[in-house]
Amino acid sequence: MSNGNREFSIDYERLKEISARAYHAYEDGRGIFKHKERFLPQWAIPPEIEYEPQMAETRLSNRAGNYLFVLASMEKKSQTKQNIKNGLKTWANPETRWIFSPEEVVQRNLREIKQVLSQNLRYTINNFSSNFLSNNHMMVDEYEGYAKNIIDGQTVEESRRRLMMFKGIGTGIANLYIIYCTDRQIAQVQDPEEMRLKVDIHKARVPTNTNAVLPANGRVRRDLLVPALEASYLQVCRDEGFNRGRLDSALWLIGSQICVKKDMAQCVSLCPLEKLCVSCVREDNTTGELVVLENGRRVETRKGVEQFHLNVGLYPE
Repeated sequence: MSNGNREFSIDYERLKEISARAYHAYEDGRGIFKHKERFLPQWAIPPEIEYEPQMAETRLSNRAGNYLFVLASMEKKSQTKQNIKNGLKTWANPETRWIFSPEEVVQRNLREIKQVLSQNLRYTINNFSSNFLSNNHMMVDEYEGYAKNIIDGQTVEESRRRLMMFKGIGTGIANLYIIYCTDRQIAQVQDPEEMRLKVDIHKARVPTNTNAVLPANGRVRRDLLVPALEASYLQVCRDEGFNRGRLDSALWLIGSQICVKKDMAQCVSLCPLEKLCVSCVREDNTTGELVVLENGRRVETRKGVEQFHLNVGLYPE
């Protein structure tokens, strides 16, 4: 599978294979997926919103939708684990819980909003505070103050279009919020088969690590990969009958909990893709490129690789 820029190609059969291995390991709860729910924002929401014991459906879907909209909005260049922790602490504090209610947010001034976002949610990227206030006004004016109304009963295409009308929300966050809502039965789209994965650094790097993405010149810009991988992952889900949210979670967990640690011992013990992995490539923070080759050699960032190959005698297949 090629692309118009000719800067990379996608080995679709290879992508399908790594997706299948990740998906089935996730379904079976093997390796890194043994306690998967505790890593995922849609399964780590305030207990006041949940049934007891926890069910797939939330007890208060309006509040759950608003809570997850805030967390999804912060999924840019940030640590999900820390976002979950900060979100729960901010909700638990009666003095700051209002940040998750659009009707209350629009009654506050920008200084108050900035204070909670910076001191409690610990999120201050770019113009997030002013965008946050503007988005909450839009939520109240057009969607009755409930984020789930943006997508409930709509097609995926219309849901994405509506979500991307909010400031700071692009295709990735739009895809992610749709997954959050459908995963927890907060809202439903008309055509869930059209749902797309959020192609973040993890879902771009995993196929690059495993030779499913092949750069023409040793490097590839991640922003160029996003639309091509969105379409390719969607086709994999269609061909294999995969739940989009589960595949998204499986690949994200591999990338965020294993690849980022760059530890060969973790790869061998926890990763279902270890036998298909060629190397753990790096991202150039200046250019936004995934660096696969340097001086004609495959980039490898993991600790303990040399010792592993010395013991085994061969690279993994």
